[in-house]
Amino acid sequence: MRKSPWMLLLFILLGGLLGGILGEILRVMAPEGAIQSIFSTALTPGINPPLTV
Repeated sequence: MRKSPWMLLLFILLGGLLGGILGEILRVMAPEGAIQSIFSTALTPGINPPLTV
């Protein structure tokens, strides 16, 4: 298989989707406590509040 930027992008997107799904499953199944609070925090990139022009 040739290494191409499209394959890299595909694997990054698939890894992100799989990680998001596994994170949600862990959040639901983990007991309340430190582990759930560590793994269930969502990262929200960007400026808060959003910058408007």
